Amino acid sequence: MPSSESPSSCCASCISLKDRCPRPQGLVNLLITKVCLFALLFGIVWSITGKECLPGGNLFGIIILFICSVLGGKLVGMIQLPTLPPFPPIYQ
Repeated sequence: MPSSESPSSCCASCISLKDRCPRPQGLVNLLITKVCLFALLFGIVWSITGKECLPGGNLFGIIILFICSVLGGKLVGMIQLPTLPPFPPIYQ
């Protein structure tokens, strides 16, 4: 089945589509994205495991621990530490 468009024109239309639809930015966008990903993760695990994923189950605790560790890592990454002195040379 021959196509009337060449591959370069197809890629050109995709590039122009990206220019017309810029990527959302900002804190609200980040918050909405993370909440949606959390809900999707919880829904997938709940559909597979059933009651084990609900509060009180072992899997629920593991998921909460994972999410809290990711959030804690993000918070620690935002802390600005003063510059530390360089390591001394081992062999002089």
